[in-house]
Amino acid sequence: MKQLKRMLALLLTLVMVLGLLPTASFAAGQSASGSARADKVFTDADTAILDQDVFAKIAEVEANSSAAQLNGGVNRMTEADYIALVPQVVEAIKDSETYVDGSLQQNGSFLVWETTTGMPCCYDPRMEAELHNTANDPSPEEIARIEAEAQSLARSVSELNSIGSATSTKIGLIQPYWESSSSYADSSFTSYSP
Repeated sequence: MKQLKRMLALLLTLVMVLGLLPTASFAAGQSASGSARADKVFTDADTAILDQDVFAKIAEVEANSSAAQLNGGVNRMTEADYIALVPQVVEAIKDSETYVDGSLQQNGSFLVWETTTGMPCCYDPRMEAELHNTANDPSPEEIARIEAEAQSLARSVSELNSIGSATSTKIGLIQPYWESSSSYADSSFTSYSP
């Protein structure tokens, strides 16, 4: 009976170790699809390839959109304008030379795909709007006004600091705290009475 228990324990241990082998190979840097390594370092050349291919196509879709034409360019497009472009962006991604077939995943308007260089890429309308939209940027006049207000505030603070500050090194304690704590007994606090 004891040998049977040992054999079952050994068999269960062997099954558990075999079950962990796919996880161990993934942890060693192999992706779940087996095509890209997690520890790959992407170079500027890898990025340049994508900039000239898929991201150039996406920029073309954005620049040629009716929202960009109506609003005066991509710097005036809103998040909703970019969301409306998602179907065209999907087509641009799939038509690019670096797109890996079947790797495109969509979560609402957020897109993720893999390239032939092994680089994961994404397209997020919110991020595009924040990156490109300058419609709410302050004008040069507003910037000048804010800088003048900041200088005025700095002068006011400087004047307040020049009025003076407390110079006494003595601290007075108010009853009933005067002798309520033994931690003050050996300090200089007890040598001064207000």
